[in-house]
Amino acid sequence: MSSNLKVNTVLPSVGTAIGIGTAGGSVSITSDTITALTGGSERLRITSAGKIGIGENTPLGKLHVKSSDSGATVGTSADELVLESSGNTGMTILSGTTGEGAINFGDSGDNNIGKIVYMHDGNYMYFKTSDTERLRITSTGQFLMGATST
Repeated sequence: MSSNLKVNTVLPSVGTAIGIGTAGGSVSITSDTITALTGGSERLRITSAGKIGIGENTPLGKLHVKSSDSGATVGTSADELVLESSGNTGMTILSGTTGEGAINFGDSGDNNIGKIVYMHDGNYMYFKTSDTERLRITSTGQFLMGATST
């Protein structure tokens, strides 16, 4: 048995939420947030600032993915981010002509203590641990350990 929902026009007043779904799964639209629930729990949120949270209802960036599974490891079904294609797959971080593209490690309160960075304007990469630069690869392929210049 199938059921259909047909809505011609819905004009809610400002601040009124629109909810579509069942007890276990639903979509809710308010004046500033869109949320999606499955299994009775919120899974996705889009804020009025355009930030998307997956498993996170107060996203810190444009896309914030959070797992409640503390045992998540690469190669399991609990992967945080999966990029898949039938050909080549990759991730690109665009930082502009003078910016830095970075992958940060740590928690939200520790100022990113581990970091892999590409500095576009200087054309070099560096690696940080304990928030200190430890290794730099220059545009000519030199490795600098414990130094930032030759």
